[in-house]
Amino acid sequence: MALDQAAAGDAVLALATTTDSGFAAAIVARCTRNAYATSIAYVDDGATIVAPIIVKVIGSIGTNATTALTARGLIDLGGSIILAPGRSIVTDTTLATGATSIQFSYMWEEIEA
Repeated sequence: MALDQAAAGDAVLALATTTDSGFAAAIVARCTRNAYATSIAYVDDGATIVAPIIVKVIGSIGTNATTALTARGLIDLGGSIILAPGRSIVTDTTLATGATSIQFSYMWEEIEA
């Protein structure tokens, strides 16, 4: 993960769950397993997030420098978050971070129900 500029305030960066209303396939999700179909997930960089529930803190953001993001490079959830149909996983912060952008990626497993 990386920040493009210092945040507006100190905050916790977390994964949260919410409904998937307001999401669209704005970014194409790529399957990393050779010869498998594309993902059924919606990947959106600007969805309206409604009432998120934090399920895992993954780092913290500070105001002193763009390097003030503290998080491990790889966070293995070990299957600890399971999403039912119609639910989403999103990133959330405990404080609005202003115009700061955070670059990162997700890797997940899709299991047929």
